[in-house]
Amino acid sequence: MFDSSNPLPIVGLLFAVVGVVGYVVFGWRFGGDSSAVANALALVAVAIAVSVTVWRRRR
Repeated sequence: MFDSSNPLPIVGLLFAVVGVVGYVVFGWRFGGDSSAVANALALVAVAIAVSVTVWRRRR
């Protein structure tokens, strides 16, 4: 199912699971008045995606 040389789908699934659990269990909302934890997770996910994209285009 997953290519062992590309861990990004697994990282994406991990972020998705954490986001869903946070939304359902902890009441996190990824909107204007969301918690600091939700914002931090979103920023980390975006940073990883941008970094990998830039790294792959330079190769």
